[in-house]
Amino acid sequence: MALNQKLFFLVSGEHPELPAAEVKAVLEGEGFEYKVLGRSMRLLSLEASARSLVEVGSRSLMCEVCGLEWSLYHREERAARRASKADSR
Repeated sequence: MALNQKLFFLVSGEHPELPAAEVKAVLEGEGFEYKVLGRSMRLLSLEASARSLVEVGSRSLMCEVCGLEWSLYHREERAARRASKADSR
C-alpha cells in the first residue's frame, strides 16, 4: 500500500510506550505500511494510508483521536517569530 497521507494519533498518556505500540500493532496486523514521522508522549505522527484511520479508530483502546494531519505548528515557534518581528521594528 502506498504511504501517501500524513496522519496523527492522539494516544492516552497512561504509559510512555504502550499506546503508540498499540497503534503500530493495529497497522501491522491489518497489513498497512507506515513510516513514523514524529512522536511525543501523547502524539504519534505517521505517514500511511488514510484508510488505516478506520481500523485504528475502531480497534485501538489507547488512541483517543486520529485523523489527517493538515499542519504541524508549535506555539514556541510562533512566539519566537513574533518576538523577532517585534525586535526588527
